Amino acid sequence: MSFTTPPPPLAFSPSQEFIGADGQWSAFVIRVGTPAQNFRVLPSSKSSEIYVPIVDGCAPSRVNFTDCGPQRGAYDFMGRQSSGFLVNATESWRQIGLYEMDLWENLNFTANALYGLDTVGLMLQNSGGPVLSNQVIAAVANPTLWTGMLGLGAKPANFSEFDAPQPGLLSSLVTARKIPSRSYGYTAGAYYRRPQALASLTLGGYDQSKFEDNNVTFGFDPNDDKPTSLYVQSMVAQNAFNGSTNLLDLAHQPVYVTIDYTVPHLWLPESVCDLFASAFHLTYDNTTELYLVNATVHEKLQTLNPRVTIGFGKTADPAGRVNIVLPYAAFDLTATYPIYPTPTKYFPIRRAQNESMYTLGRTFLQEAYLKVDYERGNFSVHQALFPDTNAKQQIVAVLTPASEAQTTTEKGEQGAGKHGLSTGAIVGIVVGDIAAVVLLVVLALWLFGVRRQREPLKPEEPVVEKVVRVDGCELQDDVRHEKDGPAVFEADGNGLVELHYQGLRLNVNVDRSYELSGYGSTPVRITISPSETHSPARGAAAARSPKSPSDARNIVFGDMKGEVPDARRFSFSSQTSTWI
Repeated sequence: MSFTTPPPPLAFSPSQEFIGADGQWSAFVIRVGTPAQNFRVLPSSKSSEIYVPIVDGCAPSRVNFTDCGPQRGAYDFMGRQSSGFLVNATESWRQIGLYEMDLWENLNFTANALYGLDTVGLMLQNSGGPVLSNQVIAAVANPTLWTGMLGLGAKPANFSEFDAPQPGLLSSLVTARKIPSRSYGYTAGAYYRRPQALASLTLGGYDQSKFEDNNVTFGFDPNDDKPTSLYVQSMVAQNAFNGSTNLLDLAHQPVYVTIDYTVPHLWLPESVCDLFASAFHLTYDNTTELYLVNATVHEKLQTLNPRVTIGFGKTADPAGRVNIVLPYAAFDLTATYPIYPTPTKYFPIRRAQNESMYTLGRTFLQEAYLKVDYERGNFSVHQALFPDTNAKQQIVAVLTPASEAQTTTEKGEQGAGKHGLSTGAIVGIVVGDIAAVVLLVVLALWLFGVRRQREPLKPEEPVVEKVVRVDGCELQDDVRHEKDGPAVFEADGNGLVELHYQGLRLNVNVDRSYELSGYGSTPVRITISPSETHSPARGAAAARSPKSPSDARNIVFGDMKGEVPDARRFSFSSQTSTWI
């Protein structure tokens, strides 16, 4: 089975700038249209669409200052200061129409935007960032949405009866094989830290160097408008004006909230906001519905340096709780135009009218790191870390379940290649070995057959011990005399046979006729008495070899063994002495 290597995650480099009318937030750069118009935007978890400020939002009838476009995140375009997105200046724009934004409906915010499809590039030109065509763009004039937004949600946009959904940014990146999965890791950065901490956004994975790890994972909420929802089990302020204070009243322990960094604020039950106001000496502004911090209180809070610890958990069990600590500096924000005409210190909590509005916004993500996995429908929350600016990133890919299974299989096969053999290799080797063995056996049998044809087997050579006298003299019995040759003979019985061999004449008592070969020409008589023809140890004559070419016998004289070679043929019979 073929396996395609998944693409790596995309570490979306932030710009070096902080923007916003409700605080200072680390921004990212996108390019919209052809030719590209550049914008600084902030991530949004609520939507999958891309929002940019349109030029109409900075019209003289709306604002009375000249740098409206740059404040809203627009870069210069065609060598001139831009006041926002110019629809007529992009060749790739395909207009859809004027529709209501589905952005903060639960927070009582509604506004219209001009929708269309256009080309979008991530990061600045020549940065190597991916470029996608036909992305949903919402051009917004309403100043409530002051800066542009980069939608990281998975819910597609619909402009009809759900029969033509338009994929969002993450889905498009996966389809184009720019990232391995619909997942991301994000922390908003911290303007108040020294040095300033830029945001971190990894698409298709996360940056391990940016957070403290934990083993607590939360499942998505069934409502796809607020998937990253979870229980706040505890919320405690320390070193505040009245010391340590529990910020959750009994009626809201726990409280179910949604993490949505589209907004900057913490939208909490009114009773919880009252506890915050008491602990931090905040003043409520009925006009803007914000909690303000005067100069005296601000100075005192900077000296006290209080912190708020928010504890998340599926249950009240402390063992399964994740605590995120936020210093006072994370709440020390400044609001500017269009919220206030002059910069004003405020504390970013808002009164929620019902449970659907309970939200932890971008303020929370300054000290927290959020990992979201749409492929598996879960997320996790971590305490953010702020490594040195020159520290190396530790980017980790999040694969789809299918790619993860294929990758695991591939690694297993690679491991077998390194440390052992795969099943196919083992089978091949075994088959090869068997074939080699069979070939060797066949070759050995063939060679053995040829040898059998060329060299007949030698018969066994039984030994019969005898006492031998030659012309009345007894031969030495400690010397063995043998005749060479393949034929083996043995004489036994009562007959006297005369045998001529190399000048010897032998009279042998036999009762049978034998044929033997030899070299002899001069007869010598050797007489063997019948009583001396059997050795006490041997008793009977040796058996014949079934493969012998003749009816042969071996003659043993005491310790002498006579073997007759094939040079000449002799015959002898019982009671006769014959020389042939």
